[in-house]
Amino acid sequence: MGGWLRASALAVIGAVVSMAGAGGGDCDLESARPLMFGIDEATARFYNELAQGREASVMIVGDSISYRANSYNWFLRDHLHTVFGNGGEGYFAIGDGFSKSPNGNSARPGQLMREQDLSPDNIPAVTNLSGNVRWLAANSARPLPWGAWSPDGIYTHIDGPGAIELDFYGTSATLHYLRIPDGAAFRMWCNGNYLGLFSAAAPVGGRQLPSSAWAAPLRGRERAVITQAPLTADEFAARVRHASIEFDTGALDNDTLNTVRIEWAGGGLLQLNGLEMRSGVAGASYMRVARGGQGPRDFLGGVNKVVGAQLIAMRPDLLIVMLDWSSYDERETFEADTNALLDFYQKALPDTPIILMTHHPFITDIGLEADLYRKIACERGIGYINLFDLFSGWSEMWSLGFMFDSTHLTATGGAWFGAYVFDVLTTPLN
Repeated sequence: MGGWLRASALAVIGAVVSMAGAGGGDCDLESARPLMFGIDEATARFYNELAQGREASVMIVGDSISYRANSYNWFLRDHLHTVFGNGGEGYFAIGDGFSKSPNGNSARPGQLMREQDLSPDNIPAVTNLSGNVRWLAANSARPLPWGAWSPDGIYTHIDGPGAIELDFYGTSATLHYLRIPDGAAFRMWCNGNYLGLFSAAAPVGGRQLPSSAWAAPLRGRERAVITQAPLTADEFAARVRHASIEFDTGALDNDTLNTVRIEWAGGGLLQLNGLEMRSGVAGASYMRVARGGQGPRDFLGGVNKVVGAQLIAMRPDLLIVMLDWSSYDERETFEADTNALLDFYQKALPDTPIILMTHHPFITDIGLEADLYRKIACERGIGYINLFDLFSGWSEMWSLGFMFDSTHLTATGGAWFGAYVFDVLTTPLN
């Protein structure tokens, strides 16, 4: 069945050449909200990549609805893999949350993390906050400055004896990390094979004081010792760089579980942002850039050249943004914050089409998001998917078994919305 579906889908991809944006009625903001527009144009690059026999990736920037186990995004990923082929498990941040356990609709983990913290200060009850190996909790606020240099604000730090191991699928992978002043040295192994010793140190680690600081004359055998002064916060930030290491796993197929070990080898701090997993064959992949409880204002904290460089390296073929305000004081700035974030994404990824997708109607305020997303999509000429108007509200979704709590989806709800979004994204093929 899967092979037939892929063949049928790829047979019609080559015929998808027309790119239709929003029609006049869709952008008449006084009329009823449409369920979608601009999908043909937004998905053209994705389908063209598949037609050329290459990996095509979908990146979703979101909150917990685009992060948690059982949510729509995992089911969407599985539909994309089934119909278009598995181009790889895609990108996952290295940190807390469901990246450490299998997703809800499959026994196949995107990424399973284990820490090996050799610090006597490591406290098992709060292991992510203590010792030499620490990581950001998925629902916490983006800590600055470190969270500013990760696309979703999630990362892992190692700054002393210790290591992490990641179990993942793929024939190759790319580790995304930071090079910082006085960064750590680290070693890597994949499936027991030594990959090498690497450096997370930026080329310049400090600055020297000006010669005028040493006004006292030398006497006798005294020596002037020129020491490096600590960098200011701005000087430090100016030296931070995105870096990546691409490596083969040695696996012959995408169904072999691999283990990569990343071990601190001296020096200062090592920040690991995420792992990008590939299968080595043409097909779809999914990049999760999401963190619970956050809106566009938080993601604006990651608007800088470091995150921009990582986005360029990841090169998604379709970007879906699904964010609402994370607190009521952000409602007044939501439109401006969203536009500022889209400005950044379009500057970093000028050839990547964008779709704004609303949340499901778990609260009535999502109707305001649906209106603003429609307005922004029309003004910017990008795609729009409206999940809000599919149901009357939380009560109807609860009666269908779709709601896990006041906000999040059950596996049943995730499966329904994942299938719906897949159907919307494949309308150009129908």
